[in-house]
Amino acid sequence: RLRVLDVTGLPDDAAGRAPDGMSVWSGTVALAKACVEVSKHHRECREFQRRGAKRHKGRSGGVSV
Repeated sequence: RLRVLDVTGLPDDAAGRAPDGMSVWSGTVALAKACVEVSKHHRECREFQRRGAKRHKGRSGGVSV
């Protein structure tokens, strides 16, 4: 379950809309999706770096140059 905390400091108006006209719920959904995408990208980068590090090791376990 994903929980999102609004830390933008932007006030919502009485109609439940942010100053840019986007509904609060739509903004929350957009932010949550962006967070999930960043998390996926970060995980993929870490896996790529790990695979690259394994590929460059020599027989002794040290990094070959």
